[in-house]
Amino acid sequence: MSTAPSDAIELHYVELRKFKPAKPQELRTRFERWLYFLKFADLYGPEDSVLPENLAQEEGIVMALESMRRAYAKDPVRELIKAREKAERDELNRLYTARLEGRLEGKLEGRLEGKLEMARGLLAAGVERETVLKAAGLTESDLE
Repeated sequence: MSTAPSDAIELHYVELRKFKPAKPQELRTRFERWLYFLKFADLYGPEDSVLPENLAQEEGIVMALESMRRAYAKDPVRELIKAREKAERDELNRLYTARLEGRLEGKLEGRLEGKLEMARGLLAAGVERETVLKAAGLTESDLE
């Protein structure tokens, strides 16, 4: 007998009309919490409504509720949500860019400091100033 994977698809139908929990606190399984949310999501659509704690603990339900609120939002509210999300992305991008620029600036300063240290050592050893400038790739003002 072969245990190779099958290409068959198994479908399950759930009739939400027949799902009748007494209270959201009585939901025991993740499946029941999702059924409850799908059936009563409209109750939690407005921004000021509070999602019951046992539903709020399901990360996927919270994400689905936020997506539903965005989809149902009126145009001005939707625009505010989009603007807030864009501002958050812009701030993250600004911080990332600043970090990269800081690293690059630090590397350049480190290289210059290394060249200056080498030049000081060569000058202290009695090597001519022109030779030191050429070897280190520095200008007269850098050495000063």
